[in-house]
Amino acid sequence: ICTSSGTVGPSLSFGTADAVVILGYPAALADAVATRIGNLIRSEEDLMKATEVAQDIPGVTGVLAIKNDTMSAWGAVELVPIKRRNGS
Repeated sequence: ICTSSGTVGPSLSFGTADAVVILGYPAALADAVATRIGNLIRSEEDLMKATEVAQDIPGVTGVLAIKNDTMSAWGAVELVPIKRRNGS
C-alpha cells in the first residue's frame, strides 16, 4: 500500500490530488503507480480516468483517489464509517 499527494507534504508532484492510495504488490509498484496516478489528477473530473488507468496495471488490486470533496475507489478498498471521539 502506498499514498501520494500533490497537496500535502514536500514531495514534488505534477498533479493536485489530495490523496491517491494504491494497493498492490510489490510495494515498489504501489509507490510508482501512486505517483503516476497522482500526476494525472488536476481536477475532480480527472478522478475516474485516473482510476481506470490504475485498474489496467498488473499487480494493482485497489485504488482510492481524492480531490477536494470528491473521491473514486476501485478494487480491494474497504470504506468503513468511523466514530468520532465524542460518540457521533
